[in-house]
Amino acid sequence: MKPFVITVARGYGSGGKTIGKMLAEDLGVSVAEAKAYIESYLRNYEGVREYMKRIVEQAKRDGYVTTLLGRRRELPVALAVPINLRPHFPSETLRNFILTVRPSIDPELGDYTFPEIVRQVHYYMRLHINRQEMQAQLTRNVGLRRNKLLQIVPIPIKDLAMALSYKLVGSRPYSTTYTNPGAFQVPAEMEPHIRRMEVVLGQSYTPRTNCASISYGNTMEITFAGTVKETDVERDFFRHLVREGLHVRILSNREE
Repeated sequence: MKPFVITVARGYGSGGKTIGKMLAEDLGVSVAEAKAYIESYLRNYEGVREYMKRIVEQAKRDGYVTTLLGRRRELPVALAVPINLRPHFPSETLRNFILTVRPSIDPELGDYTFPEIVRQVHYYMRLHINRQEMQAQLTRNVGLRRNKLLQIVPIPIKDLAMALSYKLVGSRPYSTTYTNPGAFQVPAEMEPHIRRMEVVLGQSYTPRTNCASISYGNTMEITFAGTVKETDVERDFFRHLVREGLHVRILSNREE
């Protein structure tokens, strides 16, 4: 059985419609007028603003929110998993050539056992990682580049729009990102000079803990990286591995 090395690394790296736009469509006014109305409402009813702020903080802290009537609503747990496209679409580029799939669990549907979660993620990956679905997603992405109206938009505006889109749609909906390059192999003459291998994901816009793993030789290294002070995710994770009878060695750059 391979030994597992868990590296707890901290502090590395750094779509939908807005409320204002939805209100503007409902009332038949401009987005600017809708935003002004919302701001005026929140100024007059400070308790609503404080309630909204408190709900967001609770969701980040506890993983669920409580409605005004006391109903507890669990937040979905969604995992962003980058998929290497090279085995399906040969490419010579040295840059990232990936698409992302998002297996998720919705606690609102009930409690899940660990084997049930494993099965659901397994079948989701089997269902969505195929050439046909990935080709369709690539076609949609290329279609945006060929859009005549988008082609005349100045590049600085496109850059801002892409950054905002990534923040709202590409990053925020996920609970965390997990990547696994798999077994790393090097030429035999290099092996005596390499002691270990690890992958560290950079930090996303949303404060959370990201995870990466890689295997080299007879060791698999699992790295957690993020700017969140609490270590509940890492602690629960490696405790589960120990309960499963796996050998775990923990390294950390934390001073406390």
